[in-house]
Amino acid sequence: NEPDNRCFESVIPRMTAMQDAARYVGDERSFSAKYPGSAGKALRSLAEEVLQRMAEENNRSSSSRH
Repeated sequence: NEPDNRCFESVIPRMTAMQDAARYVGDERSFSAKYPGSAGKALRSLAEEVLQRMAEENNRSSSSRH
């Protein structure tokens, strides 16, 4: 593990629910219906990490401009 790589803590497991959600479905479905159970938890966790990193980078960028 190399800290410079900044690997994500969250992992996205290979699941049937994830593969099925990738297929086009014309009907509107909620996030929890599209990504049930552990699949939804994994995606939310990864999304939180991505948003946190984006916010950190944004804060660094704005503080370096001042």
